[in-house]
Amino acid sequence: MLSNATEDPSKWFEGYKETYEMAMTRPGDDDTLHRLWQQRDNHVSGLPQGKPSGAEFLESKDAFREMTVRIVESPSEETYQYVLSRLQGLKEQGKLRHLPKATANRVFAAVAPDLVTSTVNEQSFLKVAKYLSSRFKLNLHLDGSWFQNNLELKQALERLGSKDIHPIKVNFAIWIQFDELEKNQTNRPSGKVSESNAKEYKMKSASPLNQILYGPPGTGKTFHTIEAAVMAADPSFASSTREELKAEYDRLIGEGRIQFVTFHQSYGYEEFVEGLKATSENSDVSYEVASGIFKNICRSASLSNTKSVKEINTALESFNAEIEELDLITLYTSRGKAFDVTYLGKSTFRVFPKESLQEDLKNGYPVSIENIVRLYEDESAKGIYNPSYAKAILAYLRSNHGLTESIGFNAVTKENFVLVIDEINRGNISKIFGELITLIEDSKRSGEGNSESLELTLPYSGDTFSVPDNLYIIGTMNTADRSLAMMDTALRRRFDFKEMMPDASHFNETNVKGINLGQLLTKLNQRIEVLYDREHTLGHAFFFPVKEVLETQGEDAAFNKLKSVFQNKILPLLEEYFFEDWHKIRLVLGDNQKTKQNEFVKEVSVSFTYLFGSNSGLDDGYFSQEDALNKRFEVSSFKDEESSWNNPAAYRGIYQGHQVTDSEV
Repeated sequence: MLSNATEDPSKWFEGYKETYEMAMTRPGDDDTLHRLWQQRDNHVSGLPQGKPSGAEFLESKDAFREMTVRIVESPSEETYQYVLSRLQGLKEQGKLRHLPKATANRVFAAVAPDLVTSTVNEQSFLKVAKYLSSRFKLNLHLDGSWFQNNLELKQALERLGSKDIHPIKVNFAIWIQFDELEKNQTNRPSGKVSESNAKEYKMKSASPLNQILYGPPGTGKTFHTIEAAVMAADPSFASSTREELKAEYDRLIGEGRIQFVTFHQSYGYEEFVEGLKATSENSDVSYEVASGIFKNICRSASLSNTKSVKEINTALESFNAEIEELDLITLYTSRGKAFDVTYLGKSTFRVFPKESLQEDLKNGYPVSIENIVRLYEDESAKGIYNPSYAKAILAYLRSNHGLTESIGFNAVTKENFVLVIDEINRGNISKIFGELITLIEDSKRSGEGNSESLELTLPYSGDTFSVPDNLYIIGTMNTADRSLAMMDTALRRRFDFKEMMPDASHFNETNVKGINLGQLLTKLNQRIEVLYDREHTLGHAFFFPVKEVLETQGEDAAFNKLKSVFQNKILPLLEEYFFEDWHKIRLVLGDNQKTKQNEFVKEVSVSFTYLFGSNSGLDDGYFSQEDALNKRFEVSSFKDEESSWNNPAAYRGIYQGHQVTDSEV
């Protein structure tokens, strides 16, 4: 890819160099500012929309000049965050209608082509960076800002030898690669693709096959699960909004490529993989093997793509409808043996051979629908029960119900599937996975080039089973329920763990009635970590509803939402964490440092004489001196208008409190 960069159009290259030289030699000139911030195409990147308007540019020109000089002097992550913060301030002042983030990225690309790329749209950059990471095995994390992610990619490419190529040409090559990815996604091939072009269309993903997102409640595990699932199922997908991401997630669920299950204490192997299920027909009880979600999604992934899955399912539904209309159908095996087939529901056809030596076949011979699907996937599949009848039914589906030949399991048509396991730590992993825990390892997966792949025989059905290498498993784990240290060792060894901790930086600039939500969350969590542990801290998701109400309905409504969050979410959670140890709850809320009227949990003392009258004997050494004080705690009223819950100073007191001087340390 990089070698092709030497053949870039000279006009583009010279224009980029000219923009770079203007920025480096005359960063404060009006012409330079116009070219960097206002010009639609400055040869670094074209911005058809999102840049400041002419009026906005003129009104904020001094701010753009100051930011440009600062970028030239120090193109760093610190400067990048400063520029974004300054632009956000201009937007809040009404000087900018939109936050021109891509425009700011373009200025960095013009000034520092050796540090960042000219792919200034964040989602576009992530798309091409993930592709390059997968293709060249760069192992990029890509979990920082646009600047940090660009720097990570550029440094990785330098290790591959790009330092010998002009950085502008490297940027051009990266953009060309992104453009090709866009074209491939728009013009996806239909039918067969020649072997020489197979690599161009092969699905890739930089996501680990097995990963667990873990952290305290409210840290965005569900939010990031959607992103991780879409990234694994369709690595080429790029979205600019949360709505687009959720729409793609829903589409993949509709296709069956993303499936969801929740573990709990009573969940077991029989529900997850396979087990026996009792059925009754004409008062006769029989037992059938019922497949679980894990076995089913492994079979779907092994079928290569959703087109094959849909075709076999459509053909089977059509066949079932024909049987319902005719009651039974006569088919022939490859040796010409006639048999009747009927369908009584569930997951099995019933076969009645015409020339059977048995006088009473009762319910006939079973032919599993799953085994028919397995034969469709692989004609040489082993462990098929009553294979001659299953093959005859499959042949009938092809001749009479429009079933085409299976597309097969190959690199060109291979699609990724994702199983999301919510609350994975609440289940008994050994009981649920059983012997299959070994098969989920990367090296033990079935697939092209996996020399160590394994197959096992399932205990109930006797089927041979393997886990394909295009199935991704994503688990979520709430550390407040169970510590990571208590996780099953076999599970920990086979999964990548990604920690999701509270991030108060989301609220650094969010103030409600003088209450800074970032400082508030930080102080609460610092105290919880000392009094309990970091696995029981409060996630930033608790305060997102407050921020949303602030942006849409104003400060008064946001303060009411903050009160609701404390009364209905945070306080009950603290009661659970500390087993109603109200003294520790007071410490977390900073009530020991506030004035009485600002305390959320008040400490009060009532004499025994007041409670029990005189001569009760309780004051004469019955209790210890500490207990004799009869301390108890009262939560400030939620309904009283004069309550501390209605006073913004009570919330500020959580993180301001008593300021310790040097002499007190």
